[in-house]
Amino acid sequence: NRNIIDTLNTLFSITMDIQKDYQIIKYSEDEDYLWIGISYPYRWILVYEDKQDYYQNPDRSWGRLGEKFNQILDVDIIPYERQLENGSNKKLYGIFGTRIDSRNPTGGPFVSYIFESMKSNRALIAIGFVNSPGKSKVFHIKELEYIIETIKIDERNTTYEQ
Repeated sequence: NRNIIDTLNTLFSITMDIQKDYQIIKYSEDEDYLWIGISYPYRWILVYEDKQDYYQNPDRSWGRLGEKFNQILDVDIIPYERQLENGSNKKLYGIFGTRIDSRNPTGGPFVSYIFESMKSNRALIAIGFVNSPGKSKVFHIKELEYIIETIKIDERNTTYEQ
């Protein structure tokens, strides 16, 4: 998907292996985010840049993700026992949700990856979401994890603002 690959490179100096049927849902160069997706079962990937300070512990990470979900996607994080894994990149699992109306909640699982820059105090956050009411979501969340794990950051071309 050349359009998405070019947009990721322009906005974030990254490459990511992405299936050809994904489409750009929304993006902003000013606010440094890109939201892409594929239809039913709904799979979304949100990529954005932010300050590393927001992601130094699980509670602060969770709070900041909640702010960004609401601001960009207009969804909320549902209270859930969160899990933060530290490896070469931090990984945080959770559940997102929104209400179409007061009687009709919808949502599903998400997984987020936090890639910290070696050159600045910025972080690249990549989040995969699945919404498939009444169906198993395990395969699809694993599929999103695989895609996100293909991200390669070109630190040579990164010009983060401090």
